[in-house]
Amino acid sequence: MILAIILASFYLWQRKISVDLNRVHFQSFNGTQELTVGDIHASASMSQDFSFAGEFKGISIRFDKNNASDVGFVDVSVYDTSHDVLVHRETISSEDVVAGLYHEINFQQAYGFDTDTKYNVVVSSELISPDNAISIWCSNSDVYPGGSLYIAGTKTDGDMNFGVITSGIHEITIAYLVVISILGISLVMLYLIVYVFRAKVHVVFLAVAIPFGLVYSLIMSPGVVPDELAHMDMAYRYSNQIMGINNAHDPAIFYRLTDVENWIVTSQPGAEHYQKLLDTPVWATEGTENKALIAAKTANAHALLYAPSAIGVTFARIIHLGTIPMFYLGRMCNFIIFLLGVYFAIKIAPVGKNIFFASALLPMTMHQAFSFSYDSVMTGGLFFLIALFLRAIYGQECFRLRDKLIIILLCTFFLPGKAIYIFVAAVAFLIPSNKFGGMRQKITFLGGLFLVTGIAYMFVNLNSIATLTTGALPPQHVDRAYDFAYLLEHPFQTVKIFAITLVHNSSYYVKTLVGERLGWLEIYIPTVLVLFSIVITGVAFLHDTWDKLLLRSGMVWHRVVYVSIFALVVLAAMFTMMFAYTRFGSEIIDGVQGRYFIPVLPLLGLVVYCRYIKIDKGILKHLYMAEGVLHFAVLFFLI
Repeated sequence: MILAIILASFYLWQRKISVDLNRVHFQSFNGTQELTVGDIHASASMSQDFSFAGEFKGISIRFDKNNASDVGFVDVSVYDTSHDVLVHRETISSEDVVAGLYHEINFQQAYGFDTDTKYNVVVSSELISPDNAISIWCSNSDVYPGGSLYIAGTKTDGDMNFGVITSGIHEITIAYLVVISILGISLVMLYLIVYVFRAKVHVVFLAVAIPFGLVYSLIMSPGVVPDELAHMDMAYRYSNQIMGINNAHDPAIFYRLTDVENWIVTSQPGAEHYQKLLDTPVWATEGTENKALIAAKTANAHALLYAPSAIGVTFARIIHLGTIPMFYLGRMCNFIIFLLGVYFAIKIAPVGKNIFFASALLPMTMHQAFSFSYDSVMTGGLFFLIALFLRAIYGQECFRLRDKLIIILLCTFFLPGKAIYIFVAAVAFLIPSNKFGGMRQKITFLGGLFLVTGIAYMFVNLNSIATLTTGALPPQHVDRAYDFAYLLEHPFQTVKIFAITLVHNSSYYVKTLVGERLGWLEIYIPTVLVLFSIVITGVAFLHDTWDKLLLRSGMVWHRVVYVSIFALVVLAAMFTMMFAYTRFGSEIIDGVQGRYFIPVLPLLGLVVYCRYIKIDKGILKHLYMAEGVLHFAVLFFLI
């Protein structure tokens, strides 16, 4: 196994990292018009000014031939205008130019200075007529600050589409080595924990989740997880309220000036982005005063779900941590809540331990666990709540007052946070009355549970409920969406829309639950890894932890309740997105993703079990090791 890890790391270095280290530093991309700007022929030329700090070893230009023949030559010259030096000149045959692709012009040796230096790229031609001209792709707007584009000597709006090729960045090289080392050591340690020390499943969970979750957080940098920008803003809002700076509901957020300057986020991270993160200061020695800015988007959840990340952000600001360390401290606080919730859920659950284990270690779950998204906190909290319900239903011990109070507290804390999960409280109906000492005591408990949870739910979601029922819910990303009145007036058409959506999007829901598309659904992992994850989860779901319990009467009814709750969560998510994201008239409900169902996935796992399919208990060790191999492979691919 160690040899396999070494070979995999060497392959990764040769095929991925070394390529990233010799990369294009920045590029100017076209807007929506997809136009080439400027023709190059014997009487015309194009030039672009730009500034750059650091060494680079070449440039990359995107040409277009416009059906030109392979006659003539293109001359590319790069000048250092700050020092009046010709850096490089190269002549390219027209037949070597490939339309629409970048052509690399590599210098004989790296050139550049640590400070901003002004350069000029000049592209001219020989023996090319206007009828046979070559073009260069350009942006529709000015991309490079202080840069100018000239076509045939005339200054033109926009910028040339080109890139600066840099190489050999020391800090990012070390970062890659650290990540590879963490992956390799984690897999070896997991092998020892599973096969040598034979640890229990809740300990194995920590052995997988902590190191691999850390690497997910490094690769999925701040802003990559869906809606994380809004969650970051909300955590900052509540941090301001904790520090007494301003109210969390004010339209403006008071950021430290250093955070305004170093708020570096992206939805598609790469080597260049990672290098920018490494270049930001660890400590905020300057710019700690606050500046009010208007947040572009806010998230809709109550304050308690943001408490962990807000506390992390607040502590980072108090000790004057820099922006990126502040981000990661806020993320880490959410991750700790996730770990604690899942760990104790697995530990106390009398059934379904492996179901909790596999559900918490899906690639989708792991990639959002170490983030500002309150889904991380919600998943840990609901897993623990469901495990408490299962212990009350199937455990041998009595239903203690402490457990009752914890269940009421968790229902009050988590279920109102995302309205679609309110149905989880119905699991309480399955607790046997003898656990309470009689039916009267059970009814009293259920009444108190639903009353307190209902009050908290109405308090948090009253505005949303009001706008939903009155049809005033503003659609997002569409001009007009469906409303509640439509559902009442066209019930059969609504049922048809739901049915078509389920048939059309069922595979998409599975893929976005497992994690085929990570981040903003822009980062794909190979299908073989998705299938591998599904197999691992399926084996965990089918393991015979229910064997003795299924001999009891009433178990079929329990499974009906579990699948009904899961189905209601799915339908509630579809209703929500129908009102907010779906264009009126569409037969497919947009915006629903499988990741919304992760917090209630253990309930579905309890339904899947079949007494006629026997999974030997000896396979569990291999199942646990397979989870580590899965995440090693996923992260290996993402790097």
